[in-house]
Formats: sequence, C-alpha cells, structure tokens
Amino acid sequence: MKNQLQTISISCNLLNEAMAYNKFANAMAMSLLIKNKVTSSTVVGYTKKELCNITGCDYRPLKKHFKILQEYGMVREDKVKNRKDITFLSLKDKKAEKNISMENLGINTLEDAKKHVYLLCFKMIIERKRWVKRQLFLSHNFKQAETGKEAKRMCRKYGLNRYENDQYIDYGISVATLSKMLGICRERTQEIINMADKNRIVIKKKRIEKITPEYYDQTRKYITEDIKHKNSFVSKTCNVYKVYANIYSIPQPQKAETDTTIEKKWTDLTKNSTETAQIGGENPQNGRENRVKTA
Repeated sequence: MKNQLQTISISCNLLNEAMAYNKFANAMAMSLLIKNKVTSSTVVGYTKKELCNITGCDYRPLKKHFKILQEYGMVREDKVKNRKDITFLSLKDKKAEKNISMENLGINTLEDAKKHVYLLCFKMIIERKRWVKRQLFLSHNFKQAETGKEAKRMCRKYGLNRYENDQYIDYGISVATLSKMLGICRERTQEIINMADKNRIVIKKKRIEKITPEYYDQTRKYITEDIKHKNSFVSKTCNVYKVYANIYSIPQPQKAETDTTIEKKWTDLTKNSTETAQIGGENPQNGRENRVKTA
C-alpha cells in the first residue's frame, strides 16, 4: 500500500493530550498509520486479521489502542449488509490555525507513526515559544497590556521562556525538560530532536561558550566538578568550554506562516486553555474525563 497522506496535520488539542497521556499518543499513532495506508480512512470489512495485516502488528496492543480511540470518540462503526466497516475520524481541527503540520517522512510501521506524533508535539512546543516572543514584542512596543500578561502567563505555565523588563530572552530548552514535556525518556527525546533537525522541521542551535583559562586557574576543583556534571569540558588545547541548553526555532517554509497566523493560533488556544471538551463520557476503566474535541 502506498502513502495516502502527503502532509500530516494534527490538532493542538490532540497533541496536548498525547503529551499528557502516553497511551493516547500510541492510539493516535495507530489511527495515523491506518489513515496513511487505507483509502478514505475506512477499513472495509473490519476483522482482527485485516487490522493486523494493515498495521503489521499483533492484535493485543492494537486492541488496547482501538479501545482508547473508541473512548475518545475517534472511530465510527458502520454496518453494511453482512460486514462491518470502521472509519477512523479526522485528527485535524476544522480551523487550520489550530493544527500543527509537517511533511510525511514515510509511515510504514506503527513506530514510524509514533515518531511523527512526537515530532509534531516537539514542533508545537517551539511554535508556542515563537508565539510568546511575538506577544511580548507587541506588549512592549505597542503598550498592549493584556497581550503582555497573556504571554507572561504562558511563560509561567509551560516554563519555556524567561523575560526581563518585558524583553524576551531565550535560554533554550534542555533535553531533560523536553523529555518531561513530551512524556518520553531522554534517549527517545534526543532521537526526536535529531530527526526534527535533520528534516528541518525544527532547527537546532548549539550554545557553547569559551571560558578564559585565567578564571579557572584559581579553582581547579570547580573545573573537575563542572566536568563531572557534564556542564563543561576541557579541549585538547586546555581551553574550558561551558555548555548550555540548545535553542530551537521553526524554519521559514516556502509559504511562510506569518506572525499574525501564529498569534491567532495561540491566542485562540490560550483563551480556552482552562476549559475542557468532553467526548465519549468518562473512561470506564480509570474514571478519567476525556478532554479532547476532534474535528
């Protein structure tokens, strides 16, 4: 089966849920894989064997993923004569500015689909920083008090940026912080970062500062402790370098996404950040309220 999707788009609400609930991320990856392989996102004549043939996976994990999708109202069952058809509903929001998109890098397995989900989550985190930078710029230059307050609230809520005197300062994001935000291990997070940088989904900029040897001659012990904690290293020429968290940015696409579009996207989302949309009622197993609204 050839790829049905040229571009992958998922709503910000679903991506937020994926970062908070790892099992939902896996279930959404299964939906994405089937959408990429099946015409019209519909499995005609649904059976266990047919689902396994499409995904190339054992039925046990697929059964768990399918149940989660049912709880979130992301699948629809249609009975036609003597067969049952299963349609996997759209992962996109009706409003384009509420979606995060990227090029399809090739989804052939469930593992490939999971990587795409976390790549989009990573891109959303960086776009959120871009939005904050824009809002602080508007509040500082055009005296928009409410705009500045909303941006600072986002800074505190997500811990992505710091501001001093209403000026945006990007200190980068460490792998450990990204790992906590994405809800995956550090090794997996580093893999996602490298993949995003390689395919220019997100651009990574390393920050390494050269420290003058005279400063460290006074306390050689500090050098040893710093190296032990992987905060700095000494080169072959005996120069000391301090390593800081990487800075990430979104590359300018061919059809440039303007700052106005970014502003509209995150302004709309942050207005409803404390509200929840319930679909499918409560989770019968853990009583967890579903918070996602799908297109």
